[in-house]
Amino acid sequence: MPKKLPSRSPKRSRKARSISPSQSKQLERAMDRVARVASIVGRKDEVAQRNARLAIADTVEDWLDWLAEEDPQAAEDFYVELEILASASNRRRIQKHALRPDGVDERVERELSRLDREVTRTTEDGTKASASGSQASSEEAS
Repeated sequence: MPKKLPSRSPKRSRKARSISPSQSKQLERAMDRVARVASIVGRKDEVAQRNARLAIADTVEDWLDWLAEEDPQAAEDFYVELEILASASNRRRIQKHALRPDGVDERVERELSRLDREVTRTTEDGTKASASGSQASSEEAS
């Protein structure tokens, strides 16, 4: 015969406590202090991230110079990938970079055209699939 579980008394509801005006002021001061600390920490992180971006930008210039000497094909590949990811306005700016090798324009245009065709084909395939799906569901309804 299974043992019965001991019965538990129902949980008591907690009484609502009122906050005195002095406690309210203390709470408000504590919340202000928390907000100030969070703001300071956020600004410190922002400064650290800005400094990291500047350090990377400063180092990339030297790295690109070294890469162009050591492996010109890798330098060209870098610029191609960078320009493919860049917006059109940033792409125009990158094209003016002093260390940018010749021949990048043609490769970027070919790759952008290929990506455009791929997106168009995928969109058309998706449109055809949704059209055939809605056509099949309308035939089932008939």
